[in-house]
Amino acid sequence: MGGSHGGLGGPGFGSKHSRRERRQMIWLIALLILLAPGARAYEHKPDTPSFGFTIDYCNLLGSSDWGRAFSWEIGVAAKLRQYIAKNQAIGITLEQQKFDAVHPGWLIEEQVQPPEELRSAAHLVSRTWLGQDGEGDEVAPTSLQMQILLVDYYLYFNRPERNCPYVVLGFGGYRPELLYEWADEDSEQRSMPHVRYPKEGFIARLGAGLEHFFSHGFAGELGVNACWINARDQSGTTVSVTATAGFNIYVGI
Repeated sequence: MGGSHGGLGGPGFGSKHSRRERRQMIWLIALLILLAPGARAYEHKPDTPSFGFTIDYCNLLGSSDWGRAFSWEIGVAAKLRQYIAKNQAIGITLEQQKFDAVHPGWLIEEQVQPPEELRSAAHLVSRTWLGQDGEGDEVAPTSLQMQILLVDYYLYFNRPERNCPYVVLGFGGYRPELLYEWADEDSEQRSMPHVRYPKEGFIARLGAGLEHFFSHGFAGELGVNACWINARDQSGTTVSVTATAGFNIYVGI
């Protein structure tokens, strides 16, 4: 145990700057959508399809180990919708939500306590989560990501206008992945990620949003969502919360 590296807390590992830049990009997109001039939108006829893309700012909450051990990161989603009435639509969402560990990648050694600043988080790491670094030492995961497939129902309000609010209900499944990385303290180079796959489960979503129409066939979108996650190997509640910014393109209107 105790190799030539210091786990992910070592020098040069953090990606705080890149995360801050991605957060700033989401805020910029949201500001542009809110301030941009719009066009009066058509009430879309039944069978009108649309497809869209969003960048999601994700956080994990709840009383489960996952809810306490992971925090903010960036995700993405692709959305396909089909109108079934002037103010209703059904859709499919393919989404990747990602969450950074609160205390990423610290080394687990049998005879050594975690560093003082991490000691309060030691109970968050189940031994079933642990991976191994290049020297065989056990390390905690650095991030959790989920591949999600949802079937959604949308209810729109004020449909003919350029600013169109909506609520959405969704249900589907997800595939979780625990990612492990570490950095050599001498070379400061990251390892290739090691992945472990916990049990898959169900997910349910409740959300609200706003579409702002720039033209009859193109709209910016802002939204907030809360997802209940059926984490099968976790006790307690696991909920993900996302703030989203993106666009939708309407076909054949």
